[in-house]
Amino acid sequence: MAAEATLLSRPFLVTCLTAFLFYLSFYLLLPVMPLYVAAMGGTSVHVGLLIGLFAFTAMILRPPAGWIIDTRGSRVVLVAGMGVFVLASFGYVVAHSVPAILLVRLFHGVGMGLFPTAATVVVAEVTPPARRGEAMGWFGVANSMGLIVGPAVGTLIAAGAGFRTLFLLAAAVALLGMVCLWLLPPVRGIARREVRPLRRGDFFS
Repeated sequence: MAAEATLLSRPFLVTCLTAFLFYLSFYLLLPVMPLYVAAMGGTSVHVGLLIGLFAFTAMILRPPAGWIIDTRGSRVVLVAGMGVFVLASFGYVVAHSVPAILLVRLFHGVGMGLFPTAATVVVAEVTPPARRGEAMGWFGVANSMGLIVGPAVGTLIAAGAGFRTLFLLAAAVALLGMVCLWLLPPVRGIARREVRPLRRGDFFS
């Protein structure tokens, strides 16, 4: 019964809600960004870079994010990742050329490298060990809800109200996620290592 009571704890629910908002902000933009770049005169190469640059920074930031979580805790990484999504969404509003859009997209990928890494750790920390698989399943549902809602809504808004409005909406959703992060109570995390410089060995198990 204790496990039943603690699975849907406040930290778990807040983390899932914040993850939904994070992915909603992302998926609002994902299907329309190639159209936006093409409308600015971008080529198929630019569209490929739009996807590749985002994935590249998300990939290379995950190991350092894990190191920061181990040494500084999850909250700083959660806030930084969500903050990047806020700033990047606003950045698209003021970027008026294809190279500028690609630079913002490169920065945007930093958020994807940070937030999901930390959110997964928080879910593991706040749920009973015997029910972590179930908790990860519900956490995956929260993430997938952003995928279900975001592309359809983003496409409709871009077509009806324009790209600028869509970028502002994505920023507002990420800002709401930032507010939710402040509602996340301190959680008892795994033992932290002594703060030290990042080493090559931190990238490999």
